[in-house]
Amino acid sequence: MKDTFVDDILTGSNTLQDALLLKSELIALLRRGGFELKKWASNNSEILKDIFEPDKEIKLNETDAIKVLGIKWLPNSDCFSYDP
Repeated sequence: MKDTFVDDILTGSNTLQDALLLKSELIALLRRGGFELKKWASNNSEILKDIFEPDKEIKLNETDAIKVLGIKWLPNSDCFSYDP
């Protein structure tokens, strides 16, 4: 409930193990409702290794930002920014 807005989920974890568990739980929960997550992004390649390639939001260098809900995120440096 805290990390979802309409059809976007923006969340994180303190450990890789917690992130993998969260990923697994999100996939299972949404699949039960007939939904499939798309535009996956992470700053850890382990999270994305079994995600179907077209479902990834791939950014190849640090100057590429992923935009979610008006916030820009640079996965390689794990920095957020906002342009008013």
